[in-house]
Amino acid sequence: MSRVRTQYAETNLCSVLRSGEAALTMYRIYFLDRRGAIQAREEFDAPSDGDAVIIGSLVADVCSETYASYEIWSFNRRVVEPLASIPAISLAEISEDFQEQVLKLEDSMQRSRWAVAKSQRLIEKSNALRAAVSPRIERRLSGVSSGVVPSSRAAPSTDGEPAGD
Repeated sequence: MSRVRTQYAETNLCSVLRSGEAALTMYRIYFLDRRGAIQAREEFDAPSDGDAVIIGSLVADVCSETYASYEIWSFNRRVVEPLASIPAISLAEISEDFQEQVLKLEDSMQRSRWAVAKSQRLIEKSNALRAAVSPRIERRLSGVSSGVVPSSRAAPSTDGEPAGD
């Protein structure tokens, strides 16, 4: 197996192990100019081609003033062709987990050295999505860090006696 293939396989395996739920596949979105030349790219994970198309199309929409079209690939297989007609999807139509994935991809693009990092539309849309997503993440994390114990497990006793007795 070539070094590149091994690296992709290891990356994909790490994605599967990190997810803990469903196997994730690595995808790459390429942003193209009018001639079809690649002007930017970002990698992301998604559980299926359909999910990758949703995430990619939402991010591509945010970057539409910067690039003429985009493609989505999974390894050596093209999932979305340039100028593919994909139904418009709004953030309100997708799950909170997907919204977080879109934000993660947009943040990655803003940290990149690609021209899209300076896109005013990308910055504005990402800030709006972050404002919607951040409170949910904070609530989820505060439940974990505040010592809230799921009802299926008893909290350890502080007086040396077994909990619940």
